[in-house]
This record gives sequence, structure tokens and C-alpha cells, in this order.
Amino acid sequence: MTYLVAYTDKENMEYSQITCKDYAEAEREVLRLEKAGHLHIEIISNQEAYDGDESSFRE
Repeated sequence: MTYLVAYTDKENMEYSQITCKDYAEAEREVLRLEKAGHLHIEIISNQEAYDGDESSFRE
């Protein structure tokens, strides 16, 4: 299952997201983003993001 790491970019305060192949990769991205000082970081599974409709999730 793929995951999105969603966050607010500290430089321009814009919403951004990163696609990760698995939960472990998503956790590593969260740590990297926290170190960089970005805000409102969360991990979202593709099923949560699109109510289980994986066909609308872009990888």
C-alpha cells in the first residue's frame, strides 16, 4: 500500500505531499520533514485519502 506524507512547506506556507511506497518510508520522510522545520505533517494512506478508491490515487 502506498502512503502520502502531507505537510505545510515552511518557506512558502503551501500544502505539499510526498508519495511513499510503504509506511516505513513514510515515517522516514516525516522525520526528515520535522528536522527541516516543516509544519502540519501527517501520514495518509491512499485508502484514507480517496475513500478506498485506489484508481484515483496517483503514484
